Amino acid sequence: MTDQFSRRKTINVFALGFIFMLSASRVTISILKTVLSSASDQTGTGYVEGFAGDGFVANAILYATFAFSNFLAPWIVNTIGPRYAMLIGGLGYTAYSAQMLYLEDWLLYTCAMLNGVGAALLWTGQGNFLAINSDPKTVGRNASIFWALYQMSGVTGNIAVYLLFQGVQVIEKDTRISTGAALTAMCFTGQVLTLFLRPTPWENEKEKKKTNPIQSFMSCLRLLSTPDIMKLSLSFLYSGFETSFWAGVLPSCIGFTQNLGIGRKGIMGLCSIMVSIGSMTGGLVLAALKGGINRRGRDPVILTGYVLHTLAYFLCFLFLPHLSPFGETHSDSYVTPRMEVLLLVATLMGMGDACLNTQIISILSGAYKDRSSEAFALMKLVQSIGVSGGFVMSTNLGLYWQLLVLKISAVLSTIGFSLVEWKIKERNKETEKTLELQTLKSENIQ
Repeated sequence: MTDQFSRRKTINVFALGFIFMLSASRVTISILKTVLSSASDQTGTGYVEGFAGDGFVANAILYATFAFSNFLAPWIVNTIGPRYAMLIGGLGYTAYSAQMLYLEDWLLYTCAMLNGVGAALLWTGQGNFLAINSDPKTVGRNASIFWALYQMSGVTGNIAVYLLFQGVQVIEKDTRISTGAALTAMCFTGQVLTLFLRPTPWENEKEKKKTNPIQSFMSCLRLLSTPDIMKLSLSFLYSGFETSFWAGVLPSCIGFTQNLGIGRKGIMGLCSIMVSIGSMTGGLVLAALKGGINRRGRDPVILTGYVLHTLAYFLCFLFLPHLSPFGETHSDSYVTPRMEVLLLVATLMGMGDACLNTQIISILSGAYKDRSSEAFALMKLVQSIGVSGGFVMSTNLGLYWQLLVLKISAVLSTIGFSLVEWKIKERNKETEKTLELQTLKSENIQ
C-alpha cells in the first residue's frame, strides 16, 4: 500500500508541474500567429519596426526540431534520468514564451528551435516517468488522470488570454508584453515544481543497460520498423495533425473571421478554453470508466474519438470561411458563423483529442514498458512531424483542404490503432489460457 501511495503521490506532483509549465507553451502556440500578425502589420498600432516573423512558421520550426531531437532524447533520459531531463527541457518552453517580450525574427526562430529540443526531453521524460510509476492495472487510470490534469494547463492559460483579448481587434505592445510576462512566469513555476518530484527507488534498484547515442538512435529505428509501431504511427501522425489544428489553426481562423464581430479575439481565447475543458472532461470520464475499458479494450474509445472529430470538422466546414487561416477576411462561410457553434466545435475537438491521446499513452505504457523511452520518443517524433506538417499546410492550403487531409488521416489512424489493439487482445487471451492450463496441471499434480 505504501508503495502504491508513493507512486500516486509522485504522479500527482508530476502532473501539477505540467499544469503550470505547459500552460505557457500551449497558449503561446495558439495565440502566436494572431499576436505576431499585429506586430508585423505596418498599418496597425501594434507594429514593431523591422519585424516580419510568422507564428505558423515558428511553430513549424519548433515541431520539426522536436521531431529530430527525439532520436537522442531516450539516451539523454536514460543517462540523467527523467526528472532532470524534464527540468532541462522546460528551459526551452520558458524561452519560447519569453521571446514575446522582445520581438526579433532571429530570436523568434531560435527560441522555436530551443523549445523543440526541450519538448523532446520533456515529453520523453514524461513518458518514461509515467511508465515506471504505473503497472498494468493502473496505467490506464494514470494516463487518463495525467491527461485531465494536463488539460487544466489550457484552461488556466486561456482564461487569461480571453480576459486580455476581450474586445481587442489589434494586439498592441502593452498587451503583448503583459501576456508574454504572465506566460513566462507560469512556465518557470512549472520548472520549479519539477524539482520536487520524488526519486523512484522501485526503478532505481533495477539494473540499467548503459547505451551511447548511436545505440539509442539505432534502437529507436529498430522499434520504428516493427509492424505494430508502424501501424500505431498512423495514430501518432494524426494526433500531430489534429493538434496543430486545434492548437493553432482553429483559434487563428476564429480570430481572423471578421463576420464574428469585434469580439472575435476574445472568442479565440474562449474556444481554446473549451478545447481544454472538453479534453479534461474526456480524460476524467475515461478514468472513471477504466474498468470497462480494461474489459472491452481501447478500440471503442478510439472509435468514439473519431466520431467526435468528424462532427467537429463538418461544423468547421459549414461555419468558417475557406480563407480564414491566411489572415483577416470578410469572406462568407456556408452558414453564418456563430459563437455557440464554434464553442461546440472546440469542445468536440478536445474530447476527441482525449480519446485518442489517453489511449496512445495507455497502449505504449502497457505494451512497451521495458522500452518506454524509445516508444514515447518515437510517438513524439511522428506526432511532431504531423504538427509541423500541419502548420506548414496551414500556410499553403485553405481551410477546406486542411479538413479533407484531417478526415483521411483520422480514418487511417482509427484502422491502424484498432489492428494493434485487437492483436494485443488476442495475445492477452492466449496468455490467460496458458496460465489457466498451468494452474490446472499444478493442481492435478498435487
